[in-house]
Amino acid sequence: EWAVFCAEHVLPLFEQEQPSDPRPREATNVGCAWIRGEVRVGDAHQVAFATNAAACGLAGAAKFAALAAGQAVAVAHDLGAAAYAIRAACAAAPAGETEAARVRQLGWQRDQIPVEVRDLVLDDQRRRSAICWHVFDDLQGPCEHPHISALRCVLPDDPVRRAWAPSLQSLAIHDIH
Repeated sequence: EWAVFCAEHVLPLFEQEQPSDPRPREATNVGCAWIRGEVRVGDAHQVAFATNAAACGLAGAAKFAALAAGQAVAVAHDLGAAAYAIRAACAAAPAGETEAARVRQLGWQRDQIPVEVRDLVLDDQRRRSAICWHVFDDLQGPCEHPHISALRCVLPDDPVRRAWAPSLQSLAIHDIH
């Protein structure tokens, strides 16, 4: 649900530029329905593909807002929606104010994280900032240093998490695009 909130927060940036295109708004609605168990995964993915297509040919804030919505419905737990939302906020900011926009959007997003998963999301942001255009860099740790491979960041150190490494690698590769 948090990914949907992140996308919805910047959706007006798309709707201002493309007011007659309902695909990103539909994506966030479908994302909520999927979370409630009312939509099949395959149907949610089809909506995500259509929403990503809405971003084609666009630039800047509108493009990133549509991609945030597509990520929110395609991978509801993923950081991709949050990262694209931050990129949308930065693209909408006046020249010289992009960093302030990034920090504001990041702060807003973190205020929305459910307390039950807050530590996990913040850890994920720290570990995967390098593959998310460094939008989460205020949590930068040794793993995210620009000279260290992003892939190393998704290989957790503890044995329980190491079992998830293949899944995390595929998510990391997915987020690069």
